Amino acid sequence: MIHHAGIWSFLGFGNWALEKNSTGKFIGDLGFADFKRHITPSLEDMMEGNWGLITEAHGKGYAAEALTAALVWPKNTASLSG
Repeated sequence: MIHHAGIWSFLGFGNWALEKNSTGKFIGDLGFADFKRHITPSLEDMMEGNWGLITEAHGKGYAAEALTAALVWPKNTASLSG
């Protein structure tokens, strides 16, 4: 988690911890990153979505739910909305 806090401080974006609403248990993380990939077409200065869930959280729609919420975040963040 300290790593994620540092990324947020440095870049202004990063990952969120995902918790199951009913239990508060950590089930994974999801967010945005700039991986600095050297590929074609270039993704330079573009945020990429990323996520990872614990095995028992797979197939339950948690990533889709979190991604839907996360995609609204840049639109509501003045420095990222262009």
